[in-house]
Amino acid sequence: MEKIREYQLLRLIDEAKESKNDEFKRFYQNRILESGSLQLMLKFAKEVPNSDIEILQQKIVDSHSPIWNYHFVKEVKKADIKKSEEIVLEYGNPEIIYSFAKNIKGADIKAHEKAIIKSGNAKYCRMFAQDFANADFNSLQQAVIESQDVKECFEFAKLPKADVLSLGQVVIDSRDLYYNYIFAETIYGADIHDHKKILEDALQTQYFKENKAKMIKEQIEELDDKAIKLDALVKRQNEKAIKINLDKPQTL
Repeated sequence: MEKIREYQLLRLIDEAKESKNDEFKRFYQNRILESGSLQLMLKFAKEVPNSDIEILQQKIVDSHSPIWNYHFVKEVKKADIKKSEEIVLEYGNPEIIYSFAKNIKGADIKAHEKAIIKSGNAKYCRMFAQDFANADFNSLQQAVIESQDVKECFEFAKLPKADVLSLGQVVIDSRDLYYNYIFAETIYGADIHDHKKILEDALQTQYFKENKAKMIKEQIEELDDKAIKLDALVKRQNEKAIKINLDKPQTL
């Protein structure tokens, strides 16, 4: 029965799209409003010329649904961005808040940033810092650190200007073998010694099957090799800097 009713309402929208009579359109629109379907209200507003956007949007706003408010302003021209934005910010869903800020022209970016930080969601704090040039990078980074989310600390550490040592400390404190290895292996500026120590401690204090122990030992050797190469690189750069300074003409 519901499928039949939905089909009938969809037919109404098709008829409204073709109709040149505004009185008929208002009748069809009222039928859609009475149905209570937010999806059909959005479809009507989006597809029917001269539909009453204000009335349709108000129904969406009154529903207090953040996802339908987001889709309404994204898909319907002339929608009132601020009305729906209030609902999105009020309900604090970090994914929708981020999407609204990224995809809706005219969104209050700072208000969305504040809501993202308040949510404490490490993934969307990291994405916000990554995608918005004027974002409060340090506050977003601090939220990621406080979340203790090891994966997102690793991902955040890839960003320019990231505080690699503070993010790396979360990974070290987690004692997660996988992320300690890849953090030290792939993040420039990581404290290789401290990340490597987590792997070494694990070999001494935990029992691993032979193949797992072999893999960890190989990872430790890789980090040792990387540390040696980095030390050699720093030494060469220091020697080059000293030579440049010595070759400079003396100034009186």
